[in-house]
Amino acid sequence: MIEIIAGISTFFITQEGVMRFAEKLTQDEFLEDPRDLLSKYVVEAAHQFSIAGKNFIILYLLSHGIIRLLLVVGLFKKRLEAYYLSFVVFSAFIVYQMYKYSHTGALWLVGLSAIDMFFIWLVWKEYTYVRSSQLGQKPPQAPKA
Repeated sequence: MIEIIAGISTFFITQEGVMRFAEKLTQDEFLEDPRDLLSKYVVEAAHQFSIAGKNFIILYLLSHGIIRLLLVVGLFKKRLEAYYLSFVVFSAFIVYQMYKYSHTGALWLVGLSAIDMFFIWLVWKEYTYVRSSQLGQKPPQAPKA
């Protein structure tokens, strides 16, 4: 759901707004250390913000969010196909995001991949629970501390 909101919100962001935000975000760091690498990266990324990049971000976040939402509906219904599809789709997203990151260096893709890996892990935990209960087995218990 956050991805859908972020995709819609990105539609209203202008290049000038991105530049102002980056400058405000980094101005104190540049006063302390004019060679700060992270601040330079943020400002450089803001300078490279383009309409094509913006449209890609909007499309990617919206599609990612809508697909996740549809899969979550299937997971709530405890449909095993939704679990399998979730593993495939989010693994494919991770592969694509890392490919895109290797060409663009966009750190937000790494963050999105980390979220996807966490989502896959959660789905796997739920899948093992649902699968064992459907087979009539005792669901796996968490280790006691």
